[in-house]
Amino acid sequence: MTDMTGQRLRERARQLAAPLTKTTELADCLEVLVFTLGRETYAAPTSQVREVQPLRDVTPLPGTPNYLVGVVNLRGRLLAVMDLRRFFDLEAQALSNLNRILVVEHASVHLGVLADTVLGVRQVTQATLTPELPTLTDIRRDFLTGITPDSVIILDLLKLAVHPRLNVTGNL
Repeated sequence: MTDMTGQRLRERARQLAAPLTKTTELADCLEVLVFTLGRETYAAPTSQVREVQPLRDVTPLPGTPNYLVGVVNLRGRLLAVMDLRRFFDLEAQALSNLNRILVVEHASVHLGVLADTVLGVRQVTQATLTPELPTLTDIRRDFLTGITPDSVIILDLLKLAVHPRLNVTGNL
């Protein structure tokens, strides 16, 4: 790691670790789970993610769209697993034991969303979010909540869970 990169990383860590100021309202903060997809960093509100599980024992489903990886057995319940990279037309990558499943539940819909890595949980001040990125012109825009100053794309996974293109029901 170069000295300049190390310095930037230390400065970013210092900013992220700084306590909220008294002028920052708690209601203005959003707690998000940060994860990666390829070279991009995404986040989703923690209120939308029930749990994070390692990817293992995926059973492929023939005849389904390429973004549905298959199903996994999660404590006796089948959970459809979706690859956002393929759904968003990003560069596909091979699955590995490092992948994680973000378990999303909304009404009767239960969905697993693949993440390459989970980086952790952090607080985001909603006032600092950019509503959209001009270069983001594909389907990702439909699920965009905002973009942080350090270019983390915040997604609304509940919108994703009920999107008609998925056709996923809670009772597979």
